[in-house]
Amino acid sequence: MAELTEKELFESVPVPKAVARLIIPTIISQIVTVIYNLADTFFIGRIGDPAMVAGATLVSPWFNLLTALSNLISFLFLLGVFLRGRKTSAMSLSLRHISFRYAGKVFSVGLSAAFTTLLANVVFMIINILAYGYGDAAVSAYGIVKRLDQIPLGITLGLSQGVMPLIAYNYGLGDYVRLKKVSVFSWILAAVMAAACVILFETLALYIARLMLDDEDTVPLTTNFLRIACTAVPFTSVNALVMYFFQAMGKGTQATVLAVCRQGVLNIPMLFLMNRLVGLYGMIWVQLIIEVIMLPFMLGMYAATRLRRVADQEIVKSDVWYTIVVVAGGTNDVLAKTSAVLCGKGTDDVYYVDNMRFYTAEKFDLYTE
Repeated sequence: MAELTEKELFESVPVPKAVARLIIPTIISQIVTVIYNLADTFFIGRIGDPAMVAGATLVSPWFNLLTALSNLISFLFLLGVFLRGRKTSAMSLSLRHISFRYAGKVFSVGLSAAFTTLLANVVFMIINILAYGYGDAAVSAYGIVKRLDQIPLGITLGLSQGVMPLIAYNYGLGDYVRLKKVSVFSWILAAVMAAACVILFETLALYIARLMLDDEDTVPLTTNFLRIACTAVPFTSVNALVMYFFQAMGKGTQATVLAVCRQGVLNIPMLFLMNRLVGLYGMIWVQLIIEVIMLPFMLGMYAATRLRRVADQEIVKSDVWYTIVVVAGGTNDVLAKTSAVLCGKGTDDVYYVDNMRFYTAEKFDLYTE
């Protein structure tokens, strides 16, 4: 069987097959990371002391700093490998090759990812601080549930990272039909996997709680926390995919606004409010409330962004020729906000106008050559 080329994978291979080809490695890597993060809590739980698990939960942000340090060391190592092989590499660190043409795009997309990670850690610390007032059992139960919650979220992250190149490629190409198919299939896949995790956690919550830490005070809390927290997973998965889709399309502003609203503007105040009104369990319900509130805004903003891009071009069929009506944001100054009758026919039903190439209207593709 012939090996697929990248062009075939991104343009013509059936969406389920293309998505599967891209997401399997990223999901596996995320699952390995989740298992690694679960290991410390599991083995500390063998001691049987909730205070020990609570301590590990409270210092988790410091573990993240150590992870960042290890990533820095890895970066320096890879940089050294690059410098040793720079004569055979197309990459260069020379200042004469540096361009700020795409700096704004890079920083805007990177800023959204940074805010997402930063605010998630802030929320994690706030919950730990608030839960500490309810005792060691509450903190340890939350820490266990947070680790378990990373299983479906890690799978979603792997799915998101896998489909990002597919989303970016088809968005840049202008193949909005395939872009929509990839988006919808990814959402369905994420929802199905999340639903499977919900069923698993709801059914086996008590057994999982005892497996992680068999303490009479902690087990009831862990069981209830897990059953509440897992209900947010399907909504969180879809919302997370939308965030990554915006990043893939270079829409850093939208992604940043949504990240700040989701984790900062809504989540943090809601934690204090629910803690005051409902108590310990109120804080656990916050994630579900936030994700449900954000879901229509996420999907609405995504749909509006995609539809605006589609509106930039309109294809009209006449008796013989196809007419391209560039409504706004045209890729050629001559064609912008005008109509161009396709006056020359090439091979394979490809038309050429002013050095631009257009496929027939059935494909709805438009890009420059």
